[in-house]
Amino acid sequence: MSIDFNAHNQQDPDPEDGNDPTHVEGHPNGVSDDGFSDASSDVTELGSADFEAYFQERDERLFHSHGGLPYPLPVDTPEQERLKALHGIVHTVLGADFVGPVSQVLAPSPGRHQTRALDICTGTGTWVMDMASQFPHTKFNGFDIVPIATRHPLSNVQFEIHDVNEPVRWPDNTMDLVHARATDMAVSDYPAMLAEAARVLRPGGLFMSGEWERGPSFDNPTIGDTNRIPGIDRLVNVVDSLLSHKALPLVPHIPIWLDASGQFQDITIQCYSVPIGDWDPTKQVLGEKFRDVWVRYVDSLKPMLGQPGSGLDEAQINDLITGYLDNIWNVPGLVGKYHTVHAKKI
Repeated sequence: MSIDFNAHNQQDPDPEDGNDPTHVEGHPNGVSDDGFSDASSDVTELGSADFEAYFQERDERLFHSHGGLPYPLPVDTPEQERLKALHGIVHTVLGADFVGPVSQVLAPSPGRHQTRALDICTGTGTWVMDMASQFPHTKFNGFDIVPIATRHPLSNVQFEIHDVNEPVRWPDNTMDLVHARATDMAVSDYPAMLAEAARVLRPGGLFMSGEWERGPSFDNPTIGDTNRIPGIDRLVNVVDSLLSHKALPLVPHIPIWLDASGQFQDITIQCYSVPIGDWDPTKQVLGEKFRDVWVRYVDSLKPMLGQPGSGLDEAQINDLITGYLDNIWNVPGLVGKYHTVHAKKI
């Protein structure tokens, strides 16, 4: 089921705002240049009163209400602020909102099709909104399991509620770009998700991925480095164990899965190391912002650590968090590693 949530409350329509869920630039009836309608039969408008059905509260944090899905982190305001800060850090590190030949695949093609992009696990929708302003001729769709993106998107943007672990509604060969960022804890079968991405991409279309490693580490690590961050390593191992039956760590498997699919070529990988803390004198401001992101991250992990079946009592959880934070604040040289992969559909 895909449910549109970028439309206004039905009691407060505003056609000037561009929030018509069937609106495609230049096609007021909702029919795109590809010849199919964006207003599929399973897309309905979500009213304000419906939002509560998609959330549940635990330990004074707000989570998605779809209990069988793997994503374990909150979806409330503190977590959204952390994700927006992380978005800014990625932009600073990359120097852009994308890697690879995105400008080429999204270049206008007069007399042909309207260029289209799909954002998987869109979250707050910040990436989509930034990209849509840079590529106003491109139609952007973003989906997530909860409606936390803006309800007032740009006219070339549409957000929907959808489970990334289910097939998407778009026809074959309709997207020029599929973007999947920070899906590590949300996707239970990444090769299956890649198969869907390949299906909806046009030949020559681009798949672009960006994933963080689940814990801080070091550049050029040595054998003794693990002993320097025992608190971080313990917490990462616990998280991996708790998610082992739902969502395996994606780094470094994505390029392997892309190659094994037989659907992609020109697979390009890159790893970016971002300092955590103020130990790098050339990147102190960035490092301090990034350290704050990791401090907030452990706060968002607390409910998962205390969930039934975790095997951890309150004292053990406090010990895990204390050890992790001690390393974050006191060990110089820590970095977070961001891995990008992009590849063209054959």
